[in-house]
Amino acid sequence: MDMDDSIQFRWIEINELPLFNEDLEKGGAPETVTSFKSSIQGVDGIMIVSPEYNSGIPGVLKNALDWASRPRESSVMSRKPVGLIGATPGE
Repeated sequence: MDMDDSIQFRWIEINELPLFNEDLEKGGAPETVTSFKSSIQGVDGIMIVSPEYNSGIPGVLKNALDWASRPRESSVMSRKPVGLIGATPGE
């Protein structure tokens, strides 16, 4: 990376995504899903920052990853570098 290069971050919201449903996917994804996928398609990489929830991944994040990874053969996540930062209140 050259000193002249800059890094830009784009916040991509996941709280408005409907619960993943294959029937809904086959019938044509809602606008919130197409907008979400378009946002991912337009970035070079993804940084996921999330707390642990009940000893696991929060349901809303799992739901977003389900939408982003489908359909498998044309997933917007394909070949994107992903970084993951987690946090837990445990010891």
